[in-house]
Amino acid sequence: MKRWMFLAFVVVVAALFLFRKKDVAHEDHAAGAGPAVMVSTFHPAWGTSGASLVLPGRVKAEREISLSSPLASRLTALPHREGESFRAGDPLALFDSPETRQSVASARAKVTASLADLGQARTQAARIDSLARTGVVAKREQELAARDLTMAESAWQGAEASLADWKQNTSPSMPFDGQVVRRHVDVGSLLQPGTAILDVRSNSVGEIEVAVPESLIPRLTGTRPEVQVGESAWMATDVLRVDGMIDHRTRSRTIHLAPINLPGIEPGAYVQVRIGASTDSRLGRPCLASLAPGRSRRHLRRGGPRRSGSA
Repeated sequence: MKRWMFLAFVVVVAALFLFRKKDVAHEDHAAGAGPAVMVSTFHPAWGTSGASLVLPGRVKAEREISLSSPLASRLTALPHREGESFRAGDPLALFDSPETRQSVASARAKVTASLADLGQARTQAARIDSLARTGVVAKREQELAARDLTMAESAWQGAEASLADWKQNTSPSMPFDGQVVRRHVDVGSLLQPGTAILDVRSNSVGEIEVAVPESLIPRLTGTRPEVQVGESAWMATDVLRVDGMIDHRTRSRTIHLAPINLPGIEPGAYVQVRIGASTDSRLGRPCLASLAPGRSRRHLRRGGPRRSGSA
C-alpha cells in the first residue's frame, strides 16, 4: 500500500514540474518577442456624418445586343475578332454553306418570277380598264383583273421580303457602329436557331450601373451620386431608376445612373460611384486590438469596456 502511494506522489510531482517548466518557457518567449503591438481595424458600413460609400460601377453602352443564329446552318466565317470595331452594315457572321447558297438562289428566282407575273398582271389590268371604258367588257372582268393585279403585287412583295431575310440571315449585321465584345461559338460550328454567336455593343455611352446594398436603397432619395473615372474629378449625376429585383447572393439591387460626359469614359469601362454622407451613427466604429506577440490571448475594445477572447 505504501509503495503505491509513493508512486502516485512521484507522478504528481513530475506532472507539476513539467507544467511549470512549460509556462516559464512560454513567458520567456513572450518577453523576448517585444512589446505589444496596437492594431487598428475598421468595419466598413454606412457612415457617420461626413462619411460616404464608394462602390464600383460599369458604364453600359447605349445598345448592348447578343447576336443569335437566325437559321439552322453551319457558321462559315466570323469577320471580326473580340475587341475589334465594326461599322454599321458590316457582316458580323457568315453562313455561306452550299445549302444556304441554294436557298438564297431559290429566293432570288422567286423574285424574278413574281416580278414577271406582276408585269403581266399590270398589262392585263390596263387593257381591261381601257376596254371597260368603251363598254366592251363587263364590270366583272375589270374586277377580276384588279384582283389578279393585287395578288401579283403581294406575291412580288413577299418574294422580295423573303430574299431580304435570307440575305440578312446569311450575313447578319447591326445598324450602328460598335465593337465585338465576346464570341460564343467557333467557325465551322453547326448552329440551331437562337444559338448565341456574338455579344456586341455600340460606341455611344449609355447608363451607369452599380449594385447597391439593399439596406442603403432608401438613402438614395434626395441625393445625387457622384462618379469618378480613374483619377479625374468627381462628377454628380442623377438616379434614373432602381431595379425591383434583388440579387439574393449579394442582397443588392442595381441602380441606373444618367450618362456623364467625362474624358476617357467609354462603354464597358469601370468607374467609382460615391454615395453621399448620412447622419446615421450605426457605422461600425474602429476596433482596437492589443496583440502581444507570443501570447494566446487578445483584448478588443469597441468604443466601450475592454473584453477578452481567444486568439
